[in-house]
Amino acid sequence: MKKNITLFITGLLMVNQLCYSQMLDKAQIEVLYDSKMVTNRLEPERKTKDEVILLIGSKYTAYFSFMNYIADSLKKENPAEYMPQITDDNGRTITGKSNETLGELTDRNGISSIKIGKPRTKSSYNQYNKGHYLINRKSNELMFSDIVFDMQSMQINYFSYTEILEKPKWEISTDTDTVAGYRCQKATTNYGGRDWTVWFTNEIPVSEGPWKLRGLPGLILKAETADGEISLTATSIIRSFGRTIAKDQENNYRELSKKDLFKLTKEAWQNPYRPIEYNFIEILK
Repeated sequence: MKKNITLFITGLLMVNQLCYSQMLDKAQIEVLYDSKMVTNRLEPERKTKDEVILLIGSKYTAYFSFMNYIADSLKKENPAEYMPQITDDNGRTITGKSNETLGELTDRNGISSIKIGKPRTKSSYNQYNKGHYLINRKSNELMFSDIVFDMQSMQINYFSYTEILEKPKWEISTDTDTVAGYRCQKATTNYGGRDWTVWFTNEIPVSEGPWKLRGLPGLILKAETADGEISLTATSIIRSFGRTIAKDQENNYRELSKKDLFKLTKEAWQNPYRPIEYNFIEILK
């Protein structure tokens, strides 16, 4: 039995989002995936779990974290619920006030230092962006946007880049499996520096899939890397009621090259307490 889940909460939040977005298309199909990813290669046994959603329209597709989308929407509705927290030298957790910066919180409580844990290394960073992917299905142009959080100012910084995607070169196997109630066929490729195995279904003849994986004769319902660092498995496929595929116009995005944006997020990963403006100046040298 095919598993179909109507995402009512998305519809409720979408009304608020439309006020700040440019509508590009309306989704005809929505796919919800369980996502598991190793974010720190020094701890391969620990995987970050998420739910990601793929919206497929006639002109555009959108792919992003469903859980982050809900959290961001709720934050806009009630920002008072989102307050900074720090831990002092004695292990005491202190919660700040709404919109209070990290510096203001430490000064107000007379805290001289903050435990920030063991520094991360560049080699431990896993190159797999989890921002917002917006793809023009005809031109293959990708508009990618992401945020980098500044721990010093407690502010969100918005960045983006555009590129023309090359479709993966697939090898289709005769192997079959069932995913989310759909009969699927196996395909493999090397794409984005990784070896991928995916399962697609001819029952939904749409050449799309999660992330940048596309170009097969059916919808990709499962994808995993050979190294085991990333896995994406569809849990829900529904015919959409016209969910909006839109471009964010509320926030001011800084346009970077793909290389510079990756370098910036990598530096933010390695030094989470260094000001973002410092990292931004450094990468443009």
